[in-house]
Amino acid sequence: MMNTVALHGRLTAAPEIRHTPNDIAVVSFSLAVNSGYGDKQKASFVDCVAWRSTAEFICKYFAKGQEMNLVGSLQTRTYEDRNGNTRKATEVVAREVDFCGPRASQEASPKPKKRAKGNSKNAATAPALPNYDADDDLPF
Repeated sequence: MMNTVALHGRLTAAPEIRHTPNDIAVVSFSLAVNSGYGDKQKASFVDCVAWRSTAEFICKYFAKGQEMNLVGSLQTRTYEDRNGNTRKATEVVAREVDFCGPRASQEASPKPKKRAKGNSKNAATAPALPNYDADDDLPF
């Protein structure tokens, strides 16, 4: 049987790492994943979790609003809430995450400086292209 989920979305909040009592790194986060097109586009908010080095990688290199490609598996777990009721939570357990889109911390690249108008004595000149006759035979 196969249980593979592939998502492309944006982080809805800054990821915050936690550690289990056994000192295993874990991060829970949500991805906003768009579907549809045009004015019929909708976002689904998918709960995800990552463990160990994947969790540390996400917390170190990703920020709120940043795009992420994620491959993982779907998992449903049960837990007991504060009132003692049994609840179910379905989430994607991230196995691989990759960057996509621009970096969240990347500043706009500097614009090239405008060249001054007029002739410059220091400006390099490109060699002239040879003239050719369009009616000449091709050399091959």
